[in-house]
Amino acid sequence: MVFCSLFGLRSLVVVFAVLSFSGVSSVPIVRRETTPSYSEFEGNEYRIVENKLIHDNSEAHCNAEGANLASIHSLAELSFVADLARLQADVNEVWIGGQFSSQLVFEWTDNTPVGDFSYPYETSQPSGGSAAQCLVLNIRQPDGEEVETWEDMKCSRNRYFVCKRHAATTTTTTT
Repeated sequence: MVFCSLFGLRSLVVVFAVLSFSGVSSVPIVRRETTPSYSEFEGNEYRIVENKLIHDNSEAHCNAEGANLASIHSLAELSFVADLARLQADVNEVWIGGQFSSQLVFEWTDNTPVGDFSYPYETSQPSGGSAAQCLVLNIRQPDGEEVETWEDMKCSRNRYFVCKRHAATTTTTTT
């Protein structure tokens, strides 16, 4: 067994078992193991980071874990991320990976294509202001009412955030 620690944030266990038998070829067996503090949904892992950072620093933190700020590509994924954030963070909003370019074109920080589902923007959003170029996911209103809406905001504000990465896999090879 080989144990690797990545940036002191998580441990990844990679197990390779090799048995030698004459005339038998190697066959990889892949199984998924979610890293502690990450939750899996549809082949991706998500983590709510309870450390308030500005948008760019949040992205850098996720990158150090092999992730990006979360991109959202379906209403099911939106609900999963919002539920996870409500369970793990006592805040009303979290950074996700949406940004507006200087031309006010919406993009995901992980460079995935912008989907075509109905974007759940808060009323009067996006505001289109040049100062509000990063995206938060509103998970509850100030009165505690649960919501799942997006809002553009100044990137320089400190917020908790959601990291997303492809689900970790462990490969075991036998012969």
